[in-house]
Amino acid sequence: MSEKSCRTRWLATEVMSRRRAPLPGMAALFSSARQGATQAVLALSAVCLTAACGTAENPDEALSAHESGAGSENVTETSTSALLAERALTCDRETIGYLEHRPADEARTGSERHPTLIFLHGKGQRGKNLQDLVNEEDGPLRHISKGHPMRFTVDGKTEQLIVIAPQLSTGPEAHPLAWLTCVIDHVLADERVDPDRLYLTGLSMGGYGTYTAVTHPPLARKIAAAAPIAGGGPAGKACVIAEHDIPIWAFHGDADATVRLSAGRRMVDAINACPEASFTRPIFTIYPSVGHNSWSRAYSTGHAYHDPNLYEWLLRQRRRPTDEAHPPGALEVAPPVTPP
Repeated sequence: MSEKSCRTRWLATEVMSRRRAPLPGMAALFSSARQGATQAVLALSAVCLTAACGTAENPDEALSAHESGAGSENVTETSTSALLAERALTCDRETIGYLEHRPADEARTGSERHPTLIFLHGKGQRGKNLQDLVNEEDGPLRHISKGHPMRFTVDGKTEQLIVIAPQLSTGPEAHPLAWLTCVIDHVLADERVDPDRLYLTGLSMGGYGTYTAVTHPPLARKIAAAAPIAGGGPAGKACVIAEHDIPIWAFHGDADATVRLSAGRRMVDAINACPEASFTRPIFTIYPSVGHNSWSRAYSTGHAYHDPNLYEWLLRQRRRPTDEAHPPGALEVAPPVTPP
């Protein structure tokens, strides 16, 4: 569903805690072959009224955490389109296919490192056909395939994102830790990826996968910020997020019958209940009268739903060593505007 296909009347303002030094924009379209890369506010709801949008996706309500580590990897390059490049890596004898989006001006930027976004798909996109990832309704790859350069200007600086979208095979009912570890380590091995600006997001089953990664200490320390959409996670491990001071912007529709709102709220409440003296409080955006598809709004590349939008917010986040003091101050998110 496009931004203009739902009319929205916003009823509340989002407030998020300040975090790291702001950083800008996102960017470019998948190009040719290269080896692959990679909020104390009580999570007040930014509330909107919209027409409900749903999907046929039906992920499990709980994730099984597989604690095994990643194995050796090899990268295979396959077909390349004008916008997205198909890649594959092998890990513990498993082939993981993924789509890669590189900044269009990468060849001209020398050794410059780029902010990188890893996107985790939903249950319905498991398999071996990478095109299924592009077909995900209004996900990041759909925007890219339609020509959006993923280029954003934040605080006066324009940047482009590397986007990595790995595909899970048909077997697993969730994103296993070993699989997540392999993908994240592979992305961070790319010399053009900025290790301090690795972002993770996912929808539905991918929202669970996002929470799985940021509640696992070896992975949490590698992630600068995360955006789980229409997902839940292991509330008993939520304080790993607070310990590593990972900014979270979570999204959910209050009419979601596939992954209930309570699943998303449980995680946000668990993070806010953590005993750490100072950490970035999560933002929790709830869309009234919206079903499972809350990602059409969350992943919007403009400002019809959020200002800053998700991508611009992500680009303000940097990974911080957990032993650093958390600087005071807060950043207010401007209220979303009503679309024309």
